[in-house]
Amino acid sequence: MLILTLAADLEGGGAALGILTRTDYRWWVFPLGAATVLVLVYGNYRPIERALRYIALPLGSRTDGQLRRTGV
Repeated sequence: MLILTLAADLEGGGAALGILTRTDYRWWVFPLGAATVLVLVYGNYRPIERALRYIALPLGSRTDGQLRRTGV
């Protein structure tokens, strides 16, 4: 279960950082993955999970705004 959560968090965090920096989200997946491995080796996953959750906050507001503009 941790692997699925980790994969979803990496993609979501990458997508959020891609929106914030206007780059492709795939550029962020590897750096986030490397940071996650370091945290898992030297600590635990809880802090990285919290950080990725806050990084993903812009996704919700951007999606809502896009839906309102298109009339969906």
